[in-house]
Amino acid sequence: MNYENLLATYSLLALIRENCKEECNKSILNVFLPILKETLNRMLQKVGFELKGKDYTEIQSKAEEEFGLKIPIPVLETLMSEIARNSSADFVLNKDHSFIIKTPFGSQVGMDYKQQKKRIRKLEKNYKLYCEGLGVEGRFDELVAFIQDQKNRIFENKPSDIYAQGYHVSKYVYSKLKKKDEYYNTICDLYLGGVIASYLQFQIKERIVDTELLIDTNFYISLINLNTEEAYESCKQLFDLTIAMGYRYSILETTIEQIKILLSKRVDKINEKGLLASLNVADVLSACDRRNLTKTDLERYKDNLLDDLATKGINIIYNSQIRNLIDKTEKSRDLRTLTKLRGNRDSAFNDLLAQEYVAFRRKDKAIAEFNDVNCWFLNNSFSVNWKEKDVPVWKRISITASDLLVLLWLANPSNMVGKNKDMLALTSLSANVVNYRSKRYPSGKVVGKLQDKIARLQLQGGISNSAVAKLCIRMAEGAIGQTEAEQLLILSSSDLKAHIEEFSKIDDSYVQKSNELERKEEEYEQLLSLSKEKDLQAKLFKMRTWGIIYLISIVVVYIFGILYIPNLTNNVLGVLFQFAYWCLTTIWVNWFNHMYFVDGLKSFIMKDKVLEKLRKRNDFL
Repeated sequence: MNYENLLATYSLLALIRENCKEECNKSILNVFLPILKETLNRMLQKVGFELKGKDYTEIQSKAEEEFGLKIPIPVLETLMSEIARNSSADFVLNKDHSFIIKTPFGSQVGMDYKQQKKRIRKLEKNYKLYCEGLGVEGRFDELVAFIQDQKNRIFENKPSDIYAQGYHVSKYVYSKLKKKDEYYNTICDLYLGGVIASYLQFQIKERIVDTELLIDTNFYISLINLNTEEAYESCKQLFDLTIAMGYRYSILETTIEQIKILLSKRVDKINEKGLLASLNVADVLSACDRRNLTKTDLERYKDNLLDDLATKGINIIYNSQIRNLIDKTEKSRDLRTLTKLRGNRDSAFNDLLAQEYVAFRRKDKAIAEFNDVNCWFLNNSFSVNWKEKDVPVWKRISITASDLLVLLWLANPSNMVGKNKDMLALTSLSANVVNYRSKRYPSGKVVGKLQDKIARLQLQGGISNSAVAKLCIRMAEGAIGQTEAEQLLILSSSDLKAHIEEFSKIDDSYVQKSNELERKEEEYEQLLSLSKEKDLQAKLFKMRTWGIIYLISIVVVYIFGILYIPNLTNNVLGVLFQFAYWCLTTIWVNWFNHMYFVDGLKSFIMKDKVLEKLRKRNDFL
């Protein structure tokens, strides 16, 4: 099973999910039915006349060989029973899991599968052209790893490796999320298909209700739209969905204090923020820029915090209620470790206290599977999960908003996808981009020093605002991290100026090259599309011509056969002629693809439908 086939399978699963609608809303398992039928068809095709299978392991092996899906035997039992209920007598399923298939199932999966492969190749080509424009090596497996990161983290307990990637990967994904072109659709399908495929190993059999969600600072800031726009959409969707499902929200008193401190600091800086500081997309100041919020607006958020919590129905857990947990957290060995990681003791303490609270709420509850979870520490940041990277998701104390959205979708698909088919992909991939950039973004201390140094250079003149802006954009995108920023700080003023100007020239060159490559690709696609359309029109003309000839031939054959042939029986030669005539007619009837001629005739009445049929056929060839 090669890599391309697996990716095509993911994309195919997303396509099936989109098309099956109500059936798949009842159960995600129904998404796999068309693939299973196609697998059985291919098994039948290989043996020819009649397929006699001994057990489900044969089907399991074939599905893995053809589509890269290892379907568990219990799942195969369910799906095969479903097929048996809706099949003719040509399909026999026995109690011992043996089966007989005489005729193939109706399926378009084979043609759809070929189409998905074309989409994957096209995405790979576009990504490599994009990287070429940036002057970096573009490896398609990096892009796939970025797209599948959430699936790997949640369902396969793999640590995230997106932070080790070059900035160009997240830059490409972000550009497609904004552009929403055909490549965006392919990326979304790859993401969603990967999640769907994971359901085979991670089934949620019941609806998840009566669960407490303890929120952190970042989640609340995102919920009131003071983080990125994507974070707001993710948290707002999750909040509305879970409230409707009966979930309960709570917040620690210490978290409220953290929120007030954060907002107070940003209120003090809102009128003096520089370009560098505002480009940290996950920062409150960046959200203020995006929403045109004033100092007064931000103060209002801080002053109305308790009222807003009450309006949203978020319960406050006061320190007096959990004094023993506070004392335990103060003595925790993890506090020092997490403080070093965060660089902030109060933030580290608050997250550890939250985890202690969740552990306390779970202590009398055996967590064997996802449905057993009665309390989560819900956040909008990956950093709180530092100790749980190798723990199955249902046993983790912490969970991100985007991860919980995915799990709720698997448990309750009818509640989710109907609203926005690519909502899950947009949420997860945006979170990946933001987390990558936030982790790469230099510390506030380094940014402040660099900002001051650049400001002095600008006062001296000789350095353009556009050059500085391009440096800031590179930093915001993750191209300049902590180490690179520290290296810029130790440069002399003249060297820093030269470095910034050189960055600007390189960026201009890359942008120009990237735009040129994209323009050429678009021109090529347009020419290819025009060429295909001309070929279609030529095929249509040919079909119409042969359709007319076909119709005339039928009329001639009919008239001749009815009026003259029956009279040729008075001699041996006539009988032979009659025999030969009907033999040749029979051969003629069975020799040709009559639908070709019929479609040619139909095109005079339903031209658009015939053309669409031809386009689909050409796409799959």
